[in-house]
Amino acid sequence: MFKSLATLLIATLACWYVLKSCRRGKTEPDATAATVDLPLLDNLGPVVLVCGDHLDALFQEYPLRKTAQGWWLNAGDVSQLTEVVHSIQAQFPRQVGQLSVMFICRPDSHQDEAVLRSTLKMLRQQSKQLNSLVGFALPVVVSTAFSGPETPWVIVRGDKPIVCPENGSPQAGIDWQQESQNIMALPALSQAFSFIRTTLLDELEKTDRLTPPVSVFAVALRLGTVNPEAHSVWANWLCSRTCLQFSRQNVQSAPASHFPDAVLPLLAPFAFPVQGGQRTRRLVLLMWLCALAALGMSVLNNRDLIRQVGADLQRWNAIPMNHYGPKAEALTALKQDALLLERWQRQGEPFRYSLGYYPDNVCGWHCNRPLIHTFHHHRQKSNRRPRSRSRKSSDSTACHYSIQVVGR
Repeated sequence: MFKSLATLLIATLACWYVLKSCRRGKTEPDATAATVDLPLLDNLGPVVLVCGDHLDALFQEYPLRKTAQGWWLNAGDVSQLTEVVHSIQAQFPRQVGQLSVMFICRPDSHQDEAVLRSTLKMLRQQSKQLNSLVGFALPVVVSTAFSGPETPWVIVRGDKPIVCPENGSPQAGIDWQQESQNIMALPALSQAFSFIRTTLLDELEKTDRLTPPVSVFAVALRLGTVNPEAHSVWANWLCSRTCLQFSRQNVQSAPASHFPDAVLPLLAPFAFPVQGGQRTRRLVLLMWLCALAALGMSVLNNRDLIRQVGADLQRWNAIPMNHYGPKAEALTALKQDALLLERWQRQGEPFRYSLGYYPDNVCGWHCNRPLIHTFHHHRQKSNRRPRSRSRKSSDSTACHYSIQVVGR
């Protein structure tokens, strides 16, 4: 029964894999919009897929930006993340382990918080699909820019913010706050942290029965690089809590400063080429399932063998000695069992019974020992019992069989 179930399970898994591959083959031609023409990724740093708001102004003419510590790649809209990763996986399968995702949010450009949250829900859905595609969760970074007093990039990894000036060394957030020239930015910066926590992170990490939560790897935020917009999500948030309002000003900064390059060293320990792709992992999984099925069948074969030998022994012990015909048949069955086990002890067990369970012929000795003990006990009992002339021939034959089997 178990063999049939195991065979049915393996056949079902094989059919499921073939059907899934066929469905993927039918859907792949539709993903032409995400064909990414990439140069050779000649370093082992992280490759960050950038999606979200105002990507055209961020990347300008080139969809790829290379630094000494990694790559920034324009992935377009959030809904195209899976297609972009699939294209990269086809061109550079080993570089999939270097991929990360950065979602850019500009609260000043959103007029409706519900629309902003819908984009975050799309990011959760794409993260779920990416997990299924590559086999593991890609690190997700949230990058935000707010209107207000100008500040450097603030990187939050865990619960410790690090301020990263453009041409200076990083310093702890508490040390940066104590400098006198930064006091004016503290109220808006505090509200920016609160907005990220209660709006962005809440939408990404809250429980949802359809999509798993997204654990944010790091948060990067900056103030003063965008102009305020009337009735925007950020303006309404800031005014309702602090009554602060910022006027439009001429914001000019180099495109390179729009990237939180300080995040790349944090991603570097988690970026490494993968050995083998998704098909390799599935093949290994299928091999493990086959190995487990073979081990289970071997266990059942051994159980059947033990039951058979045990049943022969019980039959031998249950038949009285004066029932010569059934006793001789039981003795013949025991003799066949003993010969079989002795042959396995000399030549080795069949693979369907062993699979590494019985090293050094332990199986033959332990299974043969009760048979030898039974035959030896029967011989001693037969030698002590007085025989009549009419029973002499049958008992001598049985004793001859017993001695012959024991002698082996």
